[in-house]
Amino acid sequence: MEAKRQSTARSTSLWLLTLSLVACSGEPQPLLENEDAEDRFWLGAPASLTSEDTTPADGFGSVLALSGDTALVGAPYRGAAYVFHRTTEGWRQQAKLPPEPTKNGDGFGYSVAIDGDTALIGAWDGEAKTASVRVFVRTDTTWEEQGQLTTTDE
Repeated sequence: MEAKRQSTARSTSLWLLTLSLVACSGEPQPLLENEDAEDRFWLGAPASLTSEDTTPADGFGSVLALSGDTALVGAPYRGAAYVFHRTTEGWRQQAKLPPEPTKNGDGFGYSVAIDGDTALIGAWDGEAKTASVRVFVRTDTTWEEQGQLTTTDE
């Protein structure tokens, strides 16, 4: 998978070139095919993930995780992560996590992981020398925080 960021004064976009049959957008085109192999790789059409409330300085797209038709995009300098879901019309923003603002500079969105309906979003607060991971779970289209793991550097 290759990702490319494009920024404007009002919004930031992340362009995705997805590689696999599961995560491709549009009509898949064979990228590599071996008649004897069961596995075939596919290149899907590029997709743009856009957040209207980020700026280039927010780090939108600096980290990305994919699970099926869901993409989780970190914006650590904004203190947020964005959930996008692929529909027949393309990728649409489903949620901004957390829904409430985080402490400025806590680095929420520094790392992201997603598996099905469970998202893990990491934060690093260099000033307080703490790291944390917050766990969010999706029910239908709603994401709710289920817990937090925290450590300190002592």
